[in-house]
Formats: sequence, structure tokens, C-alpha cells
Amino acid sequence: MEPDVASREAAWMVPLLAFVVTLLGGAAVGLIMWVVNRAIAIALQFRADVLARLDKQDNEQAAQRDEQVAQRGILSEIKDLLRDEINRLRQQLSSHGHRISRLEEKNGIYQRRYDDQDTGD
Repeated sequence: MEPDVASREAAWMVPLLAFVVTLLGGAAVGLIMWVVNRAIAIALQFRADVLARLDKQDNEQAAQRDEQVAQRGILSEIKDLLRDEINRLRQQLSSHGHRISRLEEKNGIYQRRYDDQDTGD
């Protein structure tokens, strides 16, 4: 081959080679961008999942704390009601105790009278 023929053949091959290299470079860049975008999407999804899980745990803990506070409030109210009822029952018992002692005194007097009648004194 003559140098002119070789240079003509090389002349049309250079643009073709440049075009192929550009296409391959563009494809490589596109593939790299797709991989990077996919990695970013996966990382963002993972972050969102972790934050959602943490938020759910926080909400559950807050709900448990609220429930415990409510239970403590209910128990405190029950304790107050029981204390009031115990005090009321103590007062009734004390009142009944006084009545019983008066009745016993009265009954003792009647019993003595009854005993006096039996003996004829």
C-alpha cells in the first residue's frame, strides 16, 4: 500500500475511532452515574428506614411512658380512695365502739337488775 492510501484509510478511521471512544466513554460515564445514583438511593432509603425505626421506637417509648404515668395516676387515685374509705370505716368503727360500750354499760345495768330480781334482793 502506498502512503497516500494508508493515510486516506487512516483518515476515515480516526473519526470513527474517536466516535467509538466517545461512545464507550459516554457509556462508562453513564454507567458510573447510574451506579452512583443507585448507591445514593439505597443509602437514602436505608437512612429513611433507620430514622423511621428510631421514630417508631421513640413513639413506643413515649406511649409506654404516658401509659405508666396514667397508671400511676390511677393507682394514686385508688390509693387516695382507699385511704378515705379506711378513714371512714375507722370513724364508723369508733362510733360503733362507743355505742357498743354504752350498750354494754346499759346492758350491764339491766343485767344487774335482772340478777337482783332472781335473788330477791
